[in-house]
Amino acid sequence: MKILQVIDSMNSSTGGTAKGLEYSIINLIGKGINNEIVCLDNKIYSPLNIKVHLLGPFFSPWHFSFKLLPWLKSNITNFDIVIINGLWLYPSFATYLAFNHLKRNKAHIKTLLFVMPHGMLDPYFQNAPNRKWKAIRNRIFWKFFEKHVINKSDGILFTTEEEMQLAKQTFTNYQPKLEINIGYGTIPPPSFNQVKISLGKNRHCINNSNPYLLFLGRVAPKKGLHILIDSYLQILNIKPNLFAKLPTILIAGPVDKSNYVNELNKKIDQCEQLKEKFHFLGMVEGDHKWNLIYNSTGLILPSHQENFGIVVAEALACSKIVITTNKVNTWREIERFQCGYVVDDTVSGLCNALEWFLSLQDEDLIKFENNALNCYHSCFNINNTNKNLINLFQKFKSNA
Repeated sequence: MKILQVIDSMNSSTGGTAKGLEYSIINLIGKGINNEIVCLDNKIYSPLNIKVHLLGPFFSPWHFSFKLLPWLKSNITNFDIVIINGLWLYPSFATYLAFNHLKRNKAHIKTLLFVMPHGMLDPYFQNAPNRKWKAIRNRIFWKFFEKHVINKSDGILFTTEEEMQLAKQTFTNYQPKLEINIGYGTIPPPSFNQVKISLGKNRHCINNSNPYLLFLGRVAPKKGLHILIDSYLQILNIKPNLFAKLPTILIAGPVDKSNYVNELNKKIDQCEQLKEKFHFLGMVEGDHKWNLIYNSTGLILPSHQENFGIVVAEALACSKIVITTNKVNTWREIERFQCGYVVDDTVSGLCNALEWFLSLQDEDLIKFENNALNCYHSCFNINNTNKNLINLFQKFKSNA
């Protein structure tokens, strides 16, 4: 079976969509699935042993490309399945246009079109106070572009049940032919022994004797780092003795183009005690990333919205507890398997989570770490997701 993955970029610094797709493709190699990628990059970002069609550069914030639509019209019928990864950029609409063109000019097209929104239909993006102009833009784009992409495709693929239900609440005239929760996840990580570069020998070492919680992801407003800093400040003001016991927070990830990171640094710079607790490491990948996860006490993800949070699956795969909010769509699994702590995305919620963390005894930590690995194998191993995907596509093709 030949699958074409359409995505604007495979650069993982742009978000988790590219990394999740990379994991999925790696797992599908050797299982009778031949994946190819078409994107608007100028270079190869992921060392995948598959064909990647580079059609960059793109132009404008919409990521318009003169090359993409002609290429799609010429090549779509060479594939059994086409999957659009993400919305709101030109590649999704160009793929719809290509299919529409071919259907008008050919009697029957056997190629099937699916869309994987990766959380981009979440109502958060229409309701967030700092996204008013983007919300207006999205309403316009929905009316003229994305509504057709969603409603005319053969099916919409969701990563969680939560994402699928939230997508129904965002726009009018949302009428997909089929909605499927196929799940999502990550490949098994390298073992700790396989990760050769230790924290003590690279630039991301803080102090291995100090326990730390790891934030891993893009530094952007929706990630909630400002309320995490405020929660530390509140504990400092109300319970200074408790503050001294709080873990260091390592923040590893690319910086958003907004002024957000400067706002965070201003908060931290106002208090010497906070400077000792928060450290920005920048983008980390490969062995550096796995070292940070393995050496951490756990992952903290205080997001206001998170479709899946591939870093959650990565942390669980390394037997790490997860502290997160009920705005991260995998929170139900965290609670069900008792492998972390879920709170509201507020200062008081995070204060409660931090106090819970400090209350853990060694035996509690071992229990939660074992539960974390069980949660990964049961819910977030990409092998299970890909089985669902293959079964779905085979069913569609047999009925075509």
